[in-house]
Amino acid sequence: MSLIRPEIRAGLWRGREMVAGAGAGLAGLWIVLATFGVTRWLGAAILLAGLALILAGWQRMRLRPKERGLGVIETDEGRITYWGPLDGGSVERDLLQAVSLDLDSRPPVWVLTRRDGPDLHIPVTATGQDGLVDTLNSLPGLSAARLARARARQGGGRHLLWTAKRIG
Repeated sequence: MSLIRPEIRAGLWRGREMVAGAGAGLAGLWIVLATFGVTRWLGAAILLAGLALILAGWQRMRLRPKERGLGVIETDEGRITYWGPLDGGSVERDLLQAVSLDLDSRPPVWVLTRRDGPDLHIPVTATGQDGLVDTLNSLPGLSAARLARARARQGGGRHLLWTAKRIG
């Protein structure tokens, strides 16, 4: 029997980086206020690291689905693989031509367009979004903030988020 309600536990787990950042920030603040000298500077560094972790956690929490969907996303050294109940596929980050978000699908899907094959459609509710966001964040010109803004967008349509810049 747990003392924490399941929905509260799930919310805390979605914002786990923010909780860790708050803990580190409070510890750093306590060190700054309770000590002097070099230790105070160490506390200030811990406080700043905690604040940075809170900001990064806020961004990641906005991209995490509230409910679990179908399928699993695996990422390994630039390869994105989606294992779905009806379909799936794999694409190398270097072979990506475009990244879009299709809000007309239910649930919305990330559409990864590749040069050498069909598009890969990944539901935004699939398990493993953190790895997908990290891999997409490594693309030049595409940030996690831009992904979060697209994810929060209302309405429908297919929104192009990134295209590859090819020379020649």
